[in-house]
Amino acid sequence: MSENSPLVSIIMGVHLDEGTLSSSIKSILNQSYNNFEFIIVNDGNDKEVTRVVNRIDDPRITLINQEKIGLTACLNIGIENSNGIFIARQDAGDFSQKRRLQTQVDYMLKHPSIALCGTFVNEKAESGHDLGITTFPTENTEIKKNIISKNTFCHGSIMINKEVLIEVGGYREDFTRAQDFDLWLRVIDRFKVANLDLPLYSRTISKSSISFKHGQNQDAYADVAIKCYRARLSNESEPLHLLKVITDESLNEKQANKVEVKYNFYCGRKLYQNENMKVARGYFLKAFKQSPLSFKNAIFLLLTLLPKIIRTPIAGSWFLVKKLFGLKID
Repeated sequence: MSENSPLVSIIMGVHLDEGTLSSSIKSILNQSYNNFEFIIVNDGNDKEVTRVVNRIDDPRITLINQEKIGLTACLNIGIENSNGIFIARQDAGDFSQKRRLQTQVDYMLKHPSIALCGTFVNEKAESGHDLGITTFPTENTEIKKNIISKNTFCHGSIMINKEVLIEVGGYREDFTRAQDFDLWLRVIDRFKVANLDLPLYSRTISKSSISFKHGQNQDAYADVAIKCYRARLSNESEPLHLLKVITDESLNEKQANKVEVKYNFYCGRKLYQNENMKVARGYFLKAFKQSPLSFKNAIFLLLTLLPKIIRTPIAGSWFLVKKLFGLKID
């Protein structure tokens, strides 16, 4: 093994194949960087997942069939069976650009003080509409400043030094949701982190994703992660007992409607930012019909109907009001 080409272990936890697993796996196998192992943990021993992986038949893949234990535990099993200097993530169904691993390895070797490195992300809607590039803070100071208030990493895009990952305790299995956020907060306690300002990772934004379907539940776990982070900063005991009172309930009709509204507004906002007003209007209109009393849905629907020379100052005034009064529109 060359010092300039350290072994990278890619970890993927997968429960079901939604039709994109094969392409997702191949996006790793087709990397320009060659010194890697690909550990896939089949959460629930799904026969279709096994069939897809076996059909690809690549010696760099290690398939671990596991009874259903959830993503967090699956990731730890993958890490336990890894041999790499660096651990990289890949979510099932997402895609890595051909030079993703090479670019991240080069950066980590050039900046040995950086323990964890993510990337910008290309996103598209379930409909196939291009939502553009999602950016994140890039420098350690900026990330640390913003990590409590906004998402600062795409989990599937990260690469982390394995020694650091083990030192901070890996993924904590009590966090069945927001396990990545809890990890970031424990890493930045003691190490520097970064994001590359390159869209080296691609994902489809789905209504069935945890962020939308179980957003409230995930937020509850994230709140505990923040409380634990602040407790560590104050040299106090972490309030992990708060995790025991979080319940994962099925969505009722009203909650399911909120998921639809949130998803349509998110896609509309991304398209609005990319100046694709015609398609953005369609998403805002869906959100408005589902939640006609929402002021933000009405405002953004109206903005898409206006010419840019009028739309821009109105939007600027709206964002100023939002900032002054602390309104949340995302």
